[in-house]
Amino acid sequence: MPTITPIQASLNAGEFSPRLDARTEFSKYPLACAELRNMLPLPQGGATRRPGTRFVAEVKVSTSRCRLLPFEFSEEQAYILEAGQSYLRFYKDRGQIVTEPTDATITNGTFAANITGWTNHSTGSASISHDAANARMNLNGHSSGNAHAGQAVSVGVSYRSKAHVLRFKIGGIAGDSVKLRIGSTATGSDILADIAYGAGYHCRAFTPGVGTIYVQFINQTAKTIPIDDIAFVADAPVEIATPFGEADLTTINYAQSADILYLCHPAHPIHRLERYGHQSWSLVRAAFTDGPYLKANTTTTTTITPSVASGLGITLTASAAVFVASDIGRMVRIEHGTTWGHAVITAFASATSVTADVKKAFGGTGAEADWRLGAWSATTGYPGIAFFFEQRLGLACTTHQPQTFWLSQSADFENMTPDDGAGEVADDDAIDYTISADQVNVIRWMVAYKELIIGTAGGEWTVRSEGSQLTPTDIEVRRHTGYGSARVDPTLMRGRLIYLQKARRKVLEFAYDVRIDGFQSMDLTLLADHMTRGGIEAMAYQQELESTLWCVRSDGALPTMTYQPDQQVVGWAQQILGGSFVDEDEVTGNAVAESVAVIPGASRDETWLICKRTINGVTRRYIEFVETMFERGDAPEEAFYVDCGLSYAGEPVDTITDLGHLEGETLKVLADGAVHPDATVSGGQITLQSPASIVQCGLAYEHAYKSLKWDAGSPIGTAQGQIKRIDGVTLVLLDSMNAKIGPSTDKLRAISFREVAHAMNEPIPLFTGELFAEFDGDYATDTRVCVRGDDPLPFTLLALAPHIKINVR
Repeated sequence: MPTITPIQASLNAGEFSPRLDARTEFSKYPLACAELRNMLPLPQGGATRRPGTRFVAEVKVSTSRCRLLPFEFSEEQAYILEAGQSYLRFYKDRGQIVTEPTDATITNGTFAANITGWTNHSTGSASISHDAANARMNLNGHSSGNAHAGQAVSVGVSYRSKAHVLRFKIGGIAGDSVKLRIGSTATGSDILADIAYGAGYHCRAFTPGVGTIYVQFINQTAKTIPIDDIAFVADAPVEIATPFGEADLTTINYAQSADILYLCHPAHPIHRLERYGHQSWSLVRAAFTDGPYLKANTTTTTTITPSVASGLGITLTASAAVFVASDIGRMVRIEHGTTWGHAVITAFASATSVTADVKKAFGGTGAEADWRLGAWSATTGYPGIAFFFEQRLGLACTTHQPQTFWLSQSADFENMTPDDGAGEVADDDAIDYTISADQVNVIRWMVAYKELIIGTAGGEWTVRSEGSQLTPTDIEVRRHTGYGSARVDPTLMRGRLIYLQKARRKVLEFAYDVRIDGFQSMDLTLLADHMTRGGIEAMAYQQELESTLWCVRSDGALPTMTYQPDQQVVGWAQQILGGSFVDEDEVTGNAVAESVAVIPGASRDETWLICKRTINGVTRRYIEFVETMFERGDAPEEAFYVDCGLSYAGEPVDTITDLGHLEGETLKVLADGAVHPDATVSGGQITLQSPASIVQCGLAYEHAYKSLKWDAGSPIGTAQGQIKRIDGVTLVLLDSMNAKIGPSTDKLRAISFREVAHAMNEPIPLFTGELFAEFDGDYATDTRVCVRGDDPLPFTLLALAPHIKINVR
């Protein structure tokens, strides 16, 4: 007699590796599935259709790759940064930060041929001049007390009560600064009082209040400091320039403290991004007080002589070849007697002569063999990794010292002074440590966990001390595991450190194990190793609501992992973006995810993406974020289950506009809670068959579930290898619509959710409960249940129970 057995299958284990297809005795087997696409495993069991992505803006240049960076000052002040070829743009509150329209313009702000239009207000012997070689204006300062170099330009303003954003660039080396002043008179400061801006890139918002304003830049130092690229940003995204090229973007590392984000790259000096308001940002070179340094010179015949003990623009003369042209900006430390002084190189003359600014006075002007060169420079490379630990800024891994890390003085982030200047080392002095190992251990990342954790190419290490805090004389570095780490930022999930193995295929959990009194690395991809095929390029953790790790794969797919270790939930799924992308070989594939970042939102964390698609025959890169998941009590007409989509809410209309970003694409449409026939964008709009007041429209994406082989119902034990047939399935659903079911993807039957009591002129209500669906399965040894759907509605599958008939062989 055939046996009919209901099987309840919770899905919280997510996708199973094909290698485990026959492991029916494994405890995770009945909790898993063979495929889970565009669905998110729920920690409580089951899986839900992922929300769609909402379009925000096109990137500045769609032909160039970009990257997203989070800027998190607080839950209320969180931003997404669009980092592209030599620029940053800013996003907040689910939108792009854009300036208001203005007719205010800066006369001759690029100084291409001269400085015409600018009025000289210098005092004393200070002056301004045109730097023709570099097309910029020089502010030539003077050492005399109140003498300063200054200039102003008058600007006519029509929109007096609107915020204006001024963009400008200041040259020089780290630590140089120029003051910005804006007033209603040529030398006034009543609109914007003097604010010092360092060497770097800036945008500043202010409200004029009057019809004519004067923009003035003032140099009150003894140096010559250039300025350039002065302009108003009008009716456009707020943007500042950066030194980072397209090839640099994937290897930028960052660490944040309050309103300052430190940005590191091995080919560039350390920069810090400073926020002064939604439209006021600065990216400046970090100006370290002192250090760090390489080991002291050991050649007693090679000396360095300062021309004077203090001052700007002094000469350092070496007795043999010491300097190279790429040393500009590099520190030099010289000991006279028991006193160490230091300077920063500002110009290169020859291998034996450079110009420098003294930062701490030298103890004399004699030739000394006791000298040290700075550890960071264009010659030796810059730190590629940044982090914070115990009130210290940490930096690590230069080209010259890939196994070295540095910690600043305590509570003084930009001070790497190693001692008191006379060789005495205190507990709060800077720390310089090089990992010693039997193989090359290039540092890939460092992160503050329960201890300071280091991921290197050869293994994972901890940094600890015998006392309560790390000090220069109390520090121990110990290796725990030897998996090796990839150059991908790790993340903390539910109190566990999650990192990527060096081959970029295994996501590992680094956790303390009391049995061995040490840390171990556990493979979280063991049961779904196919999900990372091709390698993971980036990871970001969305804590709220469902504790999900979002990964960007090299092919543009988005594997996700739902992770609740206390409930033993590790659920993988694959997210495929709606739309398509045609590559350079004219092969059409899925749309591509290139970057992911997560920031706090109003009621949940927000996952932001850069998505690449072919739209109307052209490559487009868009900034989008994953919308809110539908929950019980939400209005069904507000459900957002389309990709790259937009919403309309207002008076009933039959035309939806502002869809130019999807020109020529066929869209899924939800109109007043009902599925509307697909519509194609033409002229930036679609036409509805009848007016609607709440509309969601965007690209389609299909959610998919496929079961594992069923292993129950056989009177002789396992059902594996037995001929069986499924003739019906009971689905346990929550707030669901939009599903087809069948034994394979080419043999699906739509599930009907309409009942006799439902009004024909109203949307079908979302369904919750048990629903029986007939199933057109054949007799076979391998029987599966497939569920699919692409309508723009929510769908949550909590469990399913197939009716199985088995013919025992």
